[in-house]
Amino acid sequence: MKLGSRLYYMIGDALKQTGSYNPDDTMPIFEEGLTAEEYKMIHAFLSWCDKNHKTFGRANYEQVFAEWLDSPDEDWLERDNDRKIRRAEQGYAE
Repeated sequence: MKLGSRLYYMIGDALKQTGSYNPDDTMPIFEEGLTAEEYKMIHAFLSWCDKNHKTFGRANYEQVFAEWLDSPDEDWLERDNDRKIRRAEQGYAE
């Protein structure tokens, strides 16, 4: 899986405006242009970057994104699937 240039440019513009990798500061600028899956993924990625003091730019954004995907403590997709299973067991539909 790759981040892709479209998402990088959306994130990059927001990072330039806010100067922050905190998704609560950055994502309101571009979140309306994301699908629900993209939102979850980018929020988790930016949270990881903020927590681990990671930065990225035009030359290395795919490398940092791949590092996040390989991070053993950051399996965002598995956590999201677990949440959906728990919600389904409680009788909620997503």
